[in-house]
Amino acid sequence: MTLDPTIREQTYQYFLQEAPELLQALEEGLLRLQETWGINEVNNLMRATHTLKGAATSVGLDTIARVAHSLEDIFRVLCQPNVSLDPEAEALLFEGMECLRLPLMAELTGRTVDHAQILDRAAAIFALLQEKLGNCFGQEAYLPTSADLGFDMAQSLFEVGVTQRLEQMALTLESAPLKKSCRC
Repeated sequence: MTLDPTIREQTYQYFLQEAPELLQALEEGLLRLQETWGINEVNNLMRATHTLKGAATSVGLDTIARVAHSLEDIFRVLCQPNVSLDPEAEALLFEGMECLRLPLMAELTGRTVDHAQILDRAAAIFALLQEKLGNCFGQEAYLPTSADLGFDMAQSLFEVGVTQRLEQMALTLESAPLKKSCRC
């Protein structure tokens, strides 16, 4: 995907602002996952990884996008109710996270990394995780219920999401300059 250079630069600046927060959320989420395993924690990890993957893709950062995509696949499997993590799988998750952190921090600080080496290392780690979690990879994605999440998803969507979007649209319309139409 080729972007207009101006649009790419604007998007890239947004990526540089958002990426550290997403990385921190992922690191904290993995630490919390060790303490309290639950569908909410896994969904939060999946959401942050998905957002980071999309943001990296939109600015052409392939290594970050590919590693984030692999992590997202692992997190999707962790949503399965019959999955449990042993200490070895947890360690592999942290190693996979490191494969994401390295190119991301290099991008944020202007350093260089060996992308091929990172992708090779990530592939090996995710292959081991797939082997450990094997049976769950072929299963259909588990969709949590409102009871699993601890709140009503539909109600939240309409009470919070739709309301926020409508308020944003109203503010945009209020602040938009009025254009006079000419009837000639």
